[in-house]
Amino acid sequence: EDGKRFAYSSYGKNSDLVVLDTRNWKSLFQRNLTQADRSGLCLSPDGKSILIGLKDTRIEHWDLNQARQIRTSRFEASEKEFEWNIE
Repeated sequence: EDGKRFAYSSYGKNSDLVVLDTRNWKSLFQRNLTQADRSGLCLSPDGKSILIGLKDTRIEHWDLNQARQIRTSRFEASEKEFEWNIE
């Protein structure tokens, strides 16, 4: 499904994280987050899941096909220790 989903996050007092189907631009997933909560997002290469990084060190993993949260994890490393490894 590469390229068939697009994720973006709006900024403001009440901001949303939205995933759209690029074939018809309809919303597939929406999560309300305040700007203070969110620190990053990562859409999986196949477009089936998304990771949402929160400023309190939590990472939420969501299944986009079922619009359900799979798990929440804590990330305990400093920013300097964190490296992406994409193969």
